[in-house]
Amino acid sequence: MGNNITDAAVGSFLLMFTGAELGIESEIFKIISNFGVIAVLWFWLKDMRKQMNDLREEHKEQVKTLNDIYQDYKDRIDKHL
Repeated sequence: MGNNITDAAVGSFLLMFTGAELGIESEIFKIISNFGVIAVLWFWLKDMRKQMNDLREEHKEQVKTLNDIYQDYKDRIDKHL
């Protein structure tokens, strides 16, 4: 009879230990998955920053081109007046 109690205690201890171990592994996986999400967001933001810089440069070029066209048009109008 004492042997059954010992077996039950060991079995329940193993279940508790295994559950705790799974809980720890679950937390580790949660941390890793959160880190993965953060890493993906970081790379996405880094890529977005590069794209924004490229768009700014393109916009500056377009504004310069439009200013040149405007200045040329203005010079032509001034010559005719």
